[in-house]
Amino acid sequence: MLEELCIKALDNKVDWEKETSREITSDASSSFAEITCLPNLTALDVSMPEANCLPQHVNTLPNWTRFHIHIGFSFIFDDDIPIKLKISRSMTLCNTEISTLPNWFKRVVLSKAEALLFYNVSNQDVRKLFVESDFQLYLSKCDLKILVVRYCDGIKSLLNVMELDSESKEIALMDNLEELHLKKLENFRRICHGQLPNGSFKKLRILRINKCDKLRSLLSPSLARSLSQLEEIEIKDCKVLKEIIAKDAEMVQVEEKIVFPQLKIIKLCYLKNITSFYLGSAPIECPSLEQVKVYECQKMKVFASRLQNTPEPKLIEGGDGDLKWYERDVNNAMQFQHEFLRIWRLFCRLVKPLRNHLREKEEGIKNQLDKLKKDWLADAELVTLSSLRDKEALNAERWSTAESWVDEVEHHLIRIGLLRPEEIPNMQFFRTMELLYQLIRPLVHFVGLRYHKLQELIQELSKLKERWRKDPQLRKLVSSSSSVGEPTSSIRWKIAERWKGDFERHLGSSGLLPVVGCTTERIRKFFQVMKLFVKMDPLDNYLNWRLGWDPKLKQMVKNCSKELEHHWVMDPELMTLISSPKEGLREKKKNIAERWRDEFKHQVISLGLLPDGDTPEHIKEVSHQLAQI
Repeated sequence: MLEELCIKALDNKVDWEKETSREITSDASSSFAEITCLPNLTALDVSMPEANCLPQHVNTLPNWTRFHIHIGFSFIFDDDIPIKLKISRSMTLCNTEISTLPNWFKRVVLSKAEALLFYNVSNQDVRKLFVESDFQLYLSKCDLKILVVRYCDGIKSLLNVMELDSESKEIALMDNLEELHLKKLENFRRICHGQLPNGSFKKLRILRINKCDKLRSLLSPSLARSLSQLEEIEIKDCKVLKEIIAKDAEMVQVEEKIVFPQLKIIKLCYLKNITSFYLGSAPIECPSLEQVKVYECQKMKVFASRLQNTPEPKLIEGGDGDLKWYERDVNNAMQFQHEFLRIWRLFCRLVKPLRNHLREKEEGIKNQLDKLKKDWLADAELVTLSSLRDKEALNAERWSTAESWVDEVEHHLIRIGLLRPEEIPNMQFFRTMELLYQLIRPLVHFVGLRYHKLQELIQELSKLKERWRKDPQLRKLVSSSSSVGEPTSSIRWKIAERWKGDFERHLGSSGLLPVVGCTTERIRKFFQVMKLFVKMDPLDNYLNWRLGWDPKLKQMVKNCSKELEHHWVMDPELMTLISSPKEGLREKKKNIAERWRDEFKHQVISLGLLPDGDTPEHIKEVSHQLAQI
């Protein structure tokens, strides 16, 4: 008697091959009904294009102890294969609504499945699985171990406890679930909406999230405390995710610690806005932590604000995959990684001319860099950088560190014969030039943006380059690089600062910078105030709304803005900001921005775009109403 059966259905008129070699070519649902009547059949592996292939009623409920059933368009992901190998009972739904499944099938398959895989299932249907009263009992007593949800754009939360009745809110949900895989859920915001009953997710071991672009935080503190068996967290490519565990407002007074007793592996990749794992007030403990990987998470400076009873992981990977720390404190490693990557990018720019010069010997310099990179990871200056708060001092220190690394590379290359000492002057020029570009960046941006003469600016810069290449202090820098005295990085800063003044004078004399006394520092302050002005300007959304369908008015406002910006660059208070002490500096910037806002409002009223008498508060209210539309 037939005990195991494997079927592949291509359309509603199926051609099923069995071990008996008998073919069935009748209606799909009646053919499947024949299978349900096989008394000794215990193992079934079947794929069908739609739920219509299932009969609505069966005479006898089948007793399948092992099954893998796929309903819907047959696309299979490679990472689903190991999931099915781990368990004996699975059901996959592709573009198939749960409501279309017959009741007998739900009892025989859905209630016994160890793995459920959903692809392109609508929001309503996924919610039905988790909310309808028929399935509340199922969620509390099911055998479900693995749940996979992919490409379900409508789903916002996995469990909506708010919609459960009062009795169901006391029943633990998914208490046997061991693995949760979520991918490409465009509107997914949270795992659970509302307070989960005690004991929910208590056996969860693996949590993997990928491409959920509206997810801001993954776990609430209460949910995190219930994950006592969690062993692995893997989060990838979630654009707005800021933290793994959310800071809970209720945690201000109650500081009950969060413990992950079994957590061994944490992987965070391509999360451009993440700042931490957890920054709340409660202590966090991971006593079994072995491996941490943080890749392309440029804003992550700290792992947790209060990390306790957590051993130094055996391996911490970060940056571009080459950065590895062994037996290192997690918080310390995150700070090192953040500063190291900032300095490494500066270093790569500084070393670029050296790479170009040694292109035919690329392999030699690459090997040297790989060897030195490991030493630089332990650079003592990185520790001091992590505690610096002054941005200008921090930037200068980063440049200094990066330049010292370049000096070390040059020294090693000379020692092994890949670089001759007489080739160094050109390198020194490019390194100083790169520093100059950083110093004059706001000036170049201002000229290019305001006067549309960027091409003239580039030509002017090219003329000056040849003169700067013969700078006597630069030549002296080359010969003094090995002597004891002032650090070469400090000398380069002074040369670049002098070149900057030279560049500003040439811009003024050539008419590219018509504002008298408009130095780079003044323009930098101007941009800071302008940024503050735009941020606090309530007219922005209002004008965009008014001008959306009137290009003439739009051009009038644009011309008005340009005229005012040119006028504001000459604001006398901007010059005083350059020499102002840091105490109260932001308040001064805000006062200037407030005055500019009033002036801009007056100009807008004169153009007839704003009724006279409307206050900024009124415009703010109108803008808020427009945002709700």
